[in-house]
Amino acid sequence: MKRIPWDRNSILLRLTLFMTVLLFGQSVLLIGALAAGGLLSRTREDAFASLTQKVITPRNYLQSEMTSRWSSLYPYADQFAEMLPPLAAAAQGDAEREERFLTGAMPLLVGMLRATTASGAFIILDNAGAPDHSSLYLRDYDPTLNDDDNLDLYLVAGPSAVSTDWRIPLDKIWKSRMPRAQTDQPFYNKPMTQAQQGVDPALLGYWSPPFRLTPPDIPIITFTTPLPDADGVIRGVMGVEISLYYLQRALPAVGYRAPSDPSFLLGFRPSRDEAVRPILPSNAALNRFVQSGAPLPDDSSDTPSLLTDAVTGEPYYASAQSLELYAPNTPFAEEEWSLIGLVPRDNLLEFTLALQRILLWSFLASLALGMACGFAGSYHVTRPIVDLARRVRANRPGSAASLGKTGLREIDELAGAIKEANRRLLDSTVKMSAIIEMVNVPIGAFEYREDDPRVFATDGLWRILSLNEQEAEELYRDKDLFVRRLGILMSRPEPEEEYVYKIQDAPVKWVRINMASAGGATLGVVMDVSAEIHEKKKIRFDRDFDSLTRLYNREAFRRRVIAALENGLSGVCALAMLDLDYLKPLNDNFGHAWGDIYIRTTAALLNEFCPGHCIAGRRSGDEFMLFLHGFTSRADVREAMDSFYLKLNRHSLSLPDGTRRAIAISAGIAWIESADVAYDELLQCADFTLYKAKKTAKGGYCISDEDDGERARPMEADA
Repeated sequence: MKRIPWDRNSILLRLTLFMTVLLFGQSVLLIGALAAGGLLSRTREDAFASLTQKVITPRNYLQSEMTSRWSSLYPYADQFAEMLPPLAAAAQGDAEREERFLTGAMPLLVGMLRATTASGAFIILDNAGAPDHSSLYLRDYDPTLNDDDNLDLYLVAGPSAVSTDWRIPLDKIWKSRMPRAQTDQPFYNKPMTQAQQGVDPALLGYWSPPFRLTPPDIPIITFTTPLPDADGVIRGVMGVEISLYYLQRALPAVGYRAPSDPSFLLGFRPSRDEAVRPILPSNAALNRFVQSGAPLPDDSSDTPSLLTDAVTGEPYYASAQSLELYAPNTPFAEEEWSLIGLVPRDNLLEFTLALQRILLWSFLASLALGMACGFAGSYHVTRPIVDLARRVRANRPGSAASLGKTGLREIDELAGAIKEANRRLLDSTVKMSAIIEMVNVPIGAFEYREDDPRVFATDGLWRILSLNEQEAEELYRDKDLFVRRLGILMSRPEPEEEYVYKIQDAPVKWVRINMASAGGATLGVVMDVSAEIHEKKKIRFDRDFDSLTRLYNREAFRRRVIAALENGLSGVCALAMLDLDYLKPLNDNFGHAWGDIYIRTTAALLNEFCPGHCIAGRRSGDEFMLFLHGFTSRADVREAMDSFYLKLNRHSLSLPDGTRRAIAISAGIAWIESADVAYDELLQCADFTLYKAKKTAKGGYCISDEDDGERARPMEADA
């Protein structure tokens, strides 16, 4: 073949330039249209507006909690004022009358604590000149769980008679009178100072920044207001506390959320001249950001601020929304609280950045495609026309529509080749449009044909399939290798899900793959459904597992045992019914929180029992169930139970009164003789055997055997 001349008059140069300019012009027009329409700026503005709204909504909720519910104290202030003894009596040091007041105020203070659903409520009287204050301070470590008998409350400060009369345990930091060192903090001093200067007490409700009453105590914030008596004389303060743990629960959850959803931080600024102080990060990643020392935004704005992590250098967008806690005429109006939402820049602007990349790559691809197509077309045009047409048809499957006969063989063949090239160019344009439409959606697509060794795939397919770019390029060039690799990825189907496959373990990733074949071509669509599967698994977990112990609940345990029986017995099997002893005295003496600790500790030990040979579940409050299977003999079952009880005897709880309580469990075991036995019959037999154990071997176990009577002596327990 003769060398084709490459000069300004050559067909090769002219057609190459023509195709390059054509596709370059199309790309410029497309990008210009998108830029003129403000698409990129609108996507950025929409992302900023979405972030701001995602912060405003929880801000409004938290503000409502703080201003409407937690600070609704003024009706109670009037009632306390009527009960206060005269100032003259207080000045004479009538401590007995003050103690009677505090004791009598107990029902009203409990009512205020329950009504506000705070984690604590208090009255602190101003005993001027004294080293401490007459006080009544109640605490509820979990306000979401109320006990009608007030067994969930603790006395932080107050007369010991209150603890005795109301059967309320003393807190670990209890004092009969609150030392002045504990009240020498803003939560007490600021309202009292302003009230003594003649400011209207109605304007002196004060939200304190986080502090601890004593170093070992939990961190809290408080709402405090002056407490006048019936004569209008300020006698002290009253208020509520909100533990930071309880306050954190008021912030939006971070469990299953989109990457563009913000993490939240509660901020406090003592005055407009000072920087915002972080109070409560909502997760560990945000806590690391706070510890880096990066400055926080200090004013509410519709446009988020761009911040930089001082340690990692990662950029964040932050939206700060102020909490309107004070009226403008209050002495504390300078102190500002705000809710700040932070999102990594790349997560917030994911769609905008992806669109920019798509446009850039589209522009570069257009240039490359124009030059490649122009050169290839020109090169083949300069060759004999018949050979050109035949080569075009040989390289690609299908046939082009006829453009009509000209009578010239060469022109006719050229017309057919142009028609074919035009069709391919149209296909490329359609596919590129589809890719642009699918941006910001975790969906990829691929196509391969029987007579073509290559694979066409969208840009994001390799990321969805957890491939690196080099590996993806190799697979795209080799159809057979791609099909084999796809088969490996589809070898781990997800149970209970159609066309869903687990392709990665760390982090876990699932994809849904749908494929269809027609006309010698196979088209596939791949979607990342990890978030959907995670949510479904969470729903199944909540359905099957007990929320307190993380053991199987009653119904899930029943299903597991019945399924095991239907599959046939595996070795020696038995069903055990267990009853946790001494739970009620523990709840009565120390509160249900300690009862829950007792239950959770027991559940943890049951979970460790006979790994691979046991299914554990919780039947009710203090009742548990075990399905024992796969043992070689009944003696092995007895040995396992003896080992379990020995472990029980080594575990004990350290109680608030300084004593220790060993974990005591009574159990009844029923042998499973046949897989055909009904589950309810097994349960009844095990329950009957448990009843015998409670009567004859409390703290140990009984086994229903052939002689209908086998008992194990209970282990010795600490007092």
